[in-house]
Amino acid sequence: MRPGSINESLTLSAGGQNALNHYPEENPGATFSGNRYGPGSPFGSNGGFYYARLGYRWN
Repeated sequence: MRPGSINESLTLSAGGQNALNHYPEENPGATFSGNRYGPGSPFGSNGGFYYARLGYRWN
């Protein structure tokens, strides 16, 4: 059986980015530049993103 397999034909995958839903520090110059968050943030400005995928393999 493959890793992540529920049985021989069914697989489940799950994951996320920024799982703790951190937001970067606000950009102090936002009123002038229009960017609420700085462009160099490692978190991005969209908060957390989660996904799950279920796959079935026809044999």
